[in-house]
Amino acid sequence: MIRRPGARRGEICDRLLEALVRELLSPLTVVRGYADTLRRDADALPRSVVRECLETISRGTEQMSRLVRNVMDAQMIYLGTVDLGRMRADVGALVRQAVDELGLAAKSHVVESSVIDGVGSIVDPIRIRQVLSILLSNAAAYGAEGTPIRIEMRRGPVSVSIHVSDFCGGIPEHRRREMFQMFSGFGAARGTGLGLSIARGLARAHGGDLVLAPGSGPGCRFVLSLPIAT
Repeated sequence: MIRRPGARRGEICDRLLEALVRELLSPLTVVRGYADTLRRDADALPRSVVRECLETISRGTEQMSRLVRNVMDAQMIYLGTVDLGRMRADVGALVRQAVDELGLAAKSHVVESSVIDGVGSIVDPIRIRQVLSILLSNAAAYGAEGTPIRIEMRRGPVSVSIHVSDFCGGIPEHRRREMFQMFSGFGAARGTGLGLSIARGLARAHGGDLVLAPGSGPGCRFVLSLPIAT
């Protein structure tokens, strides 16, 4: 377990709590507003409007749950207390599942995938799908509309790498060093700035890594590497 200096650890926990409170206010306000509308007027509203209110409330509560999970994950990663349910998993199957779960988030993009079957790694499947989800969601959110998202597996002697590429505006050179830090403002959890920090922390907890590949062309290419099971 990584031991962090007490003062620094307290500062990070305080900032995580502040980020959580700040980002919860918006969805909480929306949910409260729609719930109040239903409480007052549900009997007089058309069923279609009631359904729309309920769907909005459902999305808001899921957003709040995701925010809480992100902050909890970031704290565990920082403290070195991530609990992994490791098992042998087919990495190609995890990639396919992550692409399927991306769903409507990629509606303005075509996802191009190249997957290698039969490559095993000792991982927590849920956590690796979480890492892939962060990368794919970023690509969908930041990539120019109508451009492809590419995900490609490559097998090496001792590790397997998953490359996720988009056609966004790229990352300025002077910001590349900070993009995996907490509160950097990069990543799927854009409000809290924790997404890529969580993704790299989970990758390294598995004995792998997550890096931004160098490149002069448009867009970004993130590379997740994992040890191959022997």
